[in-house]
Amino acid sequence: MKIICLWAKARTSDSCFDDNPYWAFIEPAWAGNHISEAILLIPDIELEYYQIPVFDNYNKAANFAHQQEFGVDAYEDNARE
Repeated sequence: MKIICLWAKARTSDSCFDDNPYWAFIEPAWAGNHISEAILLIPDIELEYYQIPVFDNYNKAANFAHQQEFGVDAYEDNARE
C-alpha cells in the first residue's frame, strides 16, 4: 500500500506536533483498478519525513493520483466519457 498524495482537510491544530487530518489517496491494491481514499491523522513534522505531495484542493489531488497510477492518456480518455 502506497500513499500517492494528500489533500489537507481543515486543520485541528497549529502545532506541527499535533495530529491534523489529511485525505489520503492510496494506490490500487491487489484487486480493482480504482484509487482508494482514507482519512489520515498525522503531525506535520512526521509528514515532512515521508515527502508526500500535499494539495489544498480535492480535485487537484484526485487528478494527480489518477494520473500517477493510470497515466495521463488513460485518465484523459476516462474524463471525456
